[in-house]
Amino acid sequence: MTIKREVCCLVLLVSAFDPIASAKRPIYQRGNLIEVSPKYIESPAPVAGAILPPPQILIGYSFEIQVGIFTYSVDAAICCPLRSNYKLEWAANDAIEFRFDKEKMFVKRPNGKELTARLRKVTQATSNLSSSAPSPASVPRFGPFLERAEHGKTVPLGIDFLRADHMCLRLAADLGAADFFDNLRARKTTNGTKFSKGTYVVETFPENLTVRIIAELGACTLRESAPGGGNSPRNVHLDEDFMRSVIFEGAWKQGFDEKVADLGPLTEGRIPNPTPLSSYSDWWKYEFEVRSKGVSLNDALIIVLQSPDGRMLARFSARLPNGL
Repeated sequence: MTIKREVCCLVLLVSAFDPIASAKRPIYQRGNLIEVSPKYIESPAPVAGAILPPPQILIGYSFEIQVGIFTYSVDAAICCPLRSNYKLEWAANDAIEFRFDKEKMFVKRPNGKELTARLRKVTQATSNLSSSAPSPASVPRFGPFLERAEHGKTVPLGIDFLRADHMCLRLAADLGAADFFDNLRARKTTNGTKFSKGTYVVETFPENLTVRIIAELGACTLRESAPGGGNSPRNVHLDEDFMRSVIFEGAWKQGFDEKVADLGPLTEGRIPNPTPLSSYSDWWKYEFEVRSKGVSLNDALIIVLQSPDGRMLARFSARLPNGL
């Protein structure tokens, strides 16, 4: 009897601390469905040479979900394909609920069940951006990187990572120029890389470019805290004072030749978390205008983040046609 009682108590104790055994109801976020598009595939024709077109089978949805100033572009799959006469579950302007579990996303159906979904991108409205500190918010590290909603195609400048004590700083940067990079094509020739837009040859950058750096500052994960988990500069404290005092320098480089790039600050400060998963990180954005009139498209742009005492802590670069 004693052994059975101890085993029973052990089972109860394990169950009490087992997150599965004590699972709570999932917590959903709520958004407005701006656009919904059903996804179909054509089923094989039942008879060879049939006159009627093959029936379509519903396999999922594409959603545009608005939450505040952000729009989530989402694909959701139906587990069991359904015939085209199936009644669609959503329409534009419906309210919709969704949740994130680590790297997974789920959309709540009207019947209370869930569809497995995938977040493709997050876009942000260009006005009414709050500069106040974000509430403890959220993200799968470090993505999805925020896409520009109305600024045309951008060119990635890369990512970097810093660690100091128990704090980690994750950085991602991109380069924009209204619609300049849209439909810009590059081809290699015996005289180097040539660029064009349609039938027009393009040799230089426009008068101004915009560099944007998004930074996430928060406690390191166990993986990031491991030895070799990133650049660990000495005598650097990753905190709010550090984020407000960093210095950015730029340079244009072609071969061994290098010249200073003229940077003009546009915006700097905290931003609301641009991603949908919970974390206790602070998010910051730095934007610069780079004067680039007459600069060859074959020049590489280098952006360096420096500490207040002038030490290089992070480096970003772009050379076309990378990212086009």
